[in-house]
Amino acid sequence: MKKSFAVLLIAAAFVPSALAQTTTPSQPARSEQVKVEALLNTTGTLFIKDIHPSVRVDGVSEVTLQAIFISSPIDKSINVGGVQFIVGTSKRIGFIDADEIPGVLAALTFLEQSSTTPLLSDSREITYTTRGGVKIGLYQTTQWILYVSVGNSASGNIASFQNNPSAITELRYALTANTTWLASKGISK
Repeated sequence: MKKSFAVLLIAAAFVPSALAQTTTPSQPARSEQVKVEALLNTTGTLFIKDIHPSVRVDGVSEVTLQAIFISSPIDKSINVGGVQFIVGTSKRIGFIDADEIPGVLAALTFLEQSSTTPLLSDSREITYTTRGGVKIGLYQTTQWILYVSVGNSASGNIASFQNNPSAITELRYALTANTTWLASKGISK
């Protein structure tokens, strides 16, 4: 009896830690940190941060895109670029690295094509989420609506483009303009 009680205690000690390490599909874990964001949070290193002028896309609220290039005069191996999305009335910031830009552009192209198709069901949503938590999506109930959010979907962290049907094209153009600027700094996708 004492032996089975001891085995039960040991098993009970390991079950909570095993359950805590699992992730559910509704809460994906960040696979890796965004390089731009990680460098901006680093201390003890001298950085030079070049910022491309903002490109703004207007809707019910707004999204502003700025390309960022980070280098260090001390550590010549630091050469990182990406784009920051400044979203909504809360001005919440999310970052994407240069290597994520082709995926985001492909997603925007798909969203643009999807927005011209007739409504197929009562409700539909198409989303793309970056490593840094920038979420770009298209949903429809009675019409297609583009949205961009960073972090949680609190009202100040989301920009909706219900009254701007060209917002997808404008967002793709803004990202392409920032990509061109990053390429001029030696950062390729």
